Amino acid sequence: AMAHAREGMGLYETGRVNEHYIYFNSLGGSAWTHLHAGRRADTESDGRKLLQFGRKHSNVRSMVMGHCAIGWSHMIEGDYGAALERSKKAQKISADPWYTQFPTMNYCYIKGAMGEVADVADAIAEMQNFSDKKGAEFSGDVAHFMGGLIQLAQGEIAEGFANLEAQLTYWDNHGSRLRRSTFGLFTAKAYLELYRQQDNLPMATAATSADALGKTCRHHLQETIAIAGDMDSRSILAQAHLVLGMLYNISGDGHRAQEAFIEAEKHFEYSGGRHFLAQVRALKRP
Repeated sequence: AMAHAREGMGLYETGRVNEHYIYFNSLGGSAWTHLHAGRRADTESDGRKLLQFGRKHSNVRSMVMGHCAIGWSHMIEGDYGAALERSKKAQKISADPWYTQFPTMNYCYIKGAMGEVADVADAIAEMQNFSDKKGAEFSGDVAHFMGGLIQLAQGEIAEGFANLEAQLTYWDNHGSRLRRSTFGLFTAKAYLELYRQQDNLPMATAATSADALGKTCRHHLQETIAIAGDMDSRSILAQAHLVLGMLYNISGDGHRAQEAFIEAEKHFEYSGGRHFLAQVRALKRP
């Protein structure tokens, strides 16, 4: 992915083409790749280059991508508040319906990661509507998945998880490994939250699903770790190990929890995830 992004930028930088879109779109692809590789500083650097290029050439699309990329760098470090602000800036200046999808997806993703997905129900509906009208599955698939999270927040447990699992299966079947691992992590966190609340579940639900919740959560985490490890996606790897450690802690397996936290700490140190590091170090025994 990075090789293709650099090749695209090189076409413009060497004068072989004089099309702004090729340059800033390739630079945006570079930032996107750095995000998932867990390279915070490089992601931010690409974002600032996009802003600079956009301002120099009065290219709003480049500036939208620049704000998104700087927001991605905040996501890597776990500063969701700063990431949200960048998404808002990108949304505010975007005049292109297609490019508006990127900051809107970012905003919904971050809210979902914060456990506040119900706050963005309208934005998710708009993404789905845009996809239905324009054939933009890039955002529509995410909207469909996020709809499942909203169902969970509304107490529609069976329906919500069914939609999450269906979308993950779709990405599996179509070879969308990045989406599968990114939202497999979301799914695991949803199962973990319900598992954490098992003592407060209705008797029938708790009796039939407490153990299954833990096993399903672990399955999604192991799938996510395997896929992210194969892609060397350090951002996803780090978070998956953190959640795995939390799962083991809740289930009473302290030894495995510490192993997972140590692995998470290693990846967060590499990626510059300072907020996440504080979280994992608070959980890890000295």
